[in-house]
Amino acid sequence: LIQVSRMRTRNILPVGVCEGKIRISPLSMILLLLTVDHITTKCNAFHPFTSSAPPFSSRRVAPSIRTHRQTTLGATAAPQVLEFREPRTNVTVMLVGAMHYNPASVALAEGTCRKLAESSSLGSVVIESCNIRWEAAKEMKEKMPIVSKLLGNEMRAACDVSEEYGRPVVLGDQLINVTVARLKETFSETASDIISPFGGGWTRFQNDIVKAFRETNPSGDGYIGASGLLDPKLIAGLPISFLKYPASYLTRSPGGTLLFGTFLYLLNSLEQANAAGALTGDVSSPAYILSSVASIGFAALETVFFARLLLVVLLAERNVTLAQSILEQCEMYSGVDAVGGLNNGPNDVDKFFSGLMAPVKKMFGSSEAPQNYSLRGADEDGEKVVVAILGMAHCNGIKKILMEGQS
Repeated sequence: LIQVSRMRTRNILPVGVCEGKIRISPLSMILLLLTVDHITTKCNAFHPFTSSAPPFSSRRVAPSIRTHRQTTLGATAAPQVLEFREPRTNVTVMLVGAMHYNPASVALAEGTCRKLAESSSLGSVVIESCNIRWEAAKEMKEKMPIVSKLLGNEMRAACDVSEEYGRPVVLGDQLINVTVARLKETFSETASDIISPFGGGWTRFQNDIVKAFRETNPSGDGYIGASGLLDPKLIAGLPISFLKYPASYLTRSPGGTLLFGTFLYLLNSLEQANAAGALTGDVSSPAYILSSVASIGFAALETVFFARLLLVVLLAERNVTLAQSILEQCEMYSGVDAVGGLNNGPNDVDKFFSGLMAPVKKMFGSSEAPQNYSLRGADEDGEKVVVAILGMAHCNGIKKILMEGQS
């Protein structure tokens, strides 16, 4: 038997207004936070990562006799965990949905990986990060180890357990430079579409949002529902998440975080001033009514505007990349080539995402998922489970892609 190589993080190789009224919708606030999380990462946003690692096919694992012993968490699985067999490879996949920096999510990610590792069932661990973001986090850990430990998250916890047991860690997310570029491009496209109602702009805008929503938010049995989102453990950990999130931004990019905080403070000051004026104004005057209607319209426009960025760029497109990374790991443990990955047939899902990713191909030459090379033995006894540590908003959409992405 060939000893499984210990996988260290340094060896991970992914290639892969009106009248002064200003209102901020909840959706816009969420998007702003997500965008800042991406943009304030210390990276050169347009220097693509290259790797000299051998082709993925050269590391294919030979087929082995499958024992089909019990490898899953069974009845103890949390409502944030999706467990299923990937249909092309018959490999068990566990998607662990997390609320970033929430202590309950950190414990869930660590506990899931450890339980599988102790039963020799843990295969690869795919995490929602790319090499640029991961290296920035490593740099912060080296410079500020105490702060880094205090700001530990579920991805770091899962990685530590994987290293402890010598299991591969895979950076499966889209490169940050691609995501930032797509945010900028989609922002411009959305502005152009909104001012072109009779030139097909509103139709394109509507189609993108509807399709992306359907692909990223499936519902029903087998998906994370209200019980996962309203878990008392997650709710109890919300205050800590709200503290760690801005703290993590501040440590990675003090200037950008302070600028963003100042922007929010100014908006809030304007809103308070507007509210104070409204209390003394004549609510029956035409000017007041017109101002209120315009303010509501602006808030609605703001919400739908940012919905496209959130659903298409930050969720749908990245879901495809993450799903492809998970599928590659499943192939390794089954010895089965999924024949072209997720794009096997000319179904509606394939056509939709091919259209979404076309600008990425044009800009960077490829929209393929990051190629992750995990050093492992040529043969391993027993069935392995591929675990993915993801933001909860990604889990349902990724499962849908993996389960329905075959021809």
